[in-house]
Amino acid sequence: MWDVLTQEMLATLDFATSSVLDLAWHPQGEFLAVSGNQGVKIWHRQDWNDDPQIRETGAASGAIAWSPQGTYLAAGNNDCTLLVWEVK
Repeated sequence: MWDVLTQEMLATLDFATSSVLDLAWHPQGEFLAVSGNQGVKIWHRQDWNDDPQIRETGAASGAIAWSPQGTYLAAGNNDCTLLVWEVK
């Protein structure tokens, strides 16, 4: 994560098990969701260095999207499944 105003690196987000296939910012900017092989990781903006929430998918997640209010996160997966989680 890079702070454009201060020109400083804030954190490096680890997705060691996969290449990043998609990412989606929460509508209010509170969370960043990143998808890849076998799951989705969700980081909270307040502390990028905290461990992310992990949602296992069982397949590569090629597309993710937040609901307009940011209550739900959906992942479209390469095994032809669609998973939806409530995020708190």
